[in-house]
Amino acid sequence: MGGLSGFNTGWKCLKEYIDDTEDLINIKLGNVQNKLIKFELLLTAATFLATVFAVVTTVFGMNFEDEVFDEPNRFHWAVSMSAVLCGVLYICFLLYFKHKKVFPL
Repeated sequence: MGGLSGFNTGWKCLKEYIDDTEDLINIKLGNVQNKLIKFELLLTAATFLATVFAVVTTVFGMNFEDEVFDEPNRFHWAVSMSAVLCGVLYICFLLYFKHKKVFPL
């Protein structure tokens, strides 16, 4: 029976080692997943603001009559202002994420 108890002890140590390795791998995978989610959050915010910018420029591409479209400078002004606004909103998103400690910036 002495040989079996040594085998049993070795088996338990091996099982604990495998369980600890599984836990370590799960922790590392969770960490990578959290980083990907944070990066996805940044990309989603950027995509949202790019869509807002695209909507503004699309309105100027429509074929309907309005006095807003009579002067070419109004197009440049509207596109410039929407680009600045989108940039400011993205910076606000970043500051909000930093304030909520979503990720360090």
